[in-house]
Amino acid sequence: MTRAKPFSSTDRMVNHLNELAGSLKDHEKAVFLQVFQYRITEKKERLRSTHYEEVSQTFRNAAKAGIEFWEIQLDFRPEGVALYKVTRSEDL
Repeated sequence: MTRAKPFSSTDRMVNHLNELAGSLKDHEKAVFLQVFQYRITEKKERLRSTHYEEVSQTFRNAAKAGIEFWEIQLDFRPEGVALYKVTRSEDL
């Protein structure tokens, strides 16, 4: 019995994003929400990994299909969680 190669986290994300984009009908929208459990103090340049071009193209195609990309930053403290910032991602 041979086992299929397990999907990498990149493969899973690309597959999920493609499935979501493919499920949208004309004029439908969806939101891809990235949650950060800390405040982002400075934007860092994206690292160009081995699959950068494939992932970048997947995000651009998904945006054209009707998916909006948003980021939320939360501030976790012993007394509770506070919303710090919500922004729409435009740099896909």
